[in-house]
Amino acid sequence: MIEDPHTGFILAAYAVAGVVVAAMIAAAWLDYRRLMRALTKFKDDRDA
Repeated sequence: MIEDPHTGFILAAYAVAGVVVAAMIAAAWLDYRRLMRALTKFKDDRDA
C-alpha cells in the first residue's frame, strides 16, 4: 500500500474525517455543559 500513488490522499482523508468527528464530539460536549449550567441556574433561581 505504501507504493500506491493514492496513499497520501487516503491518509489525508482519514485525518480530515477524524478531525471533523472530533470537532463534532467536542461541540456536542461543550453544548451539553452549557445547557447543564443554564438548567442548574434556572433550577437555583426557581428554588430561591
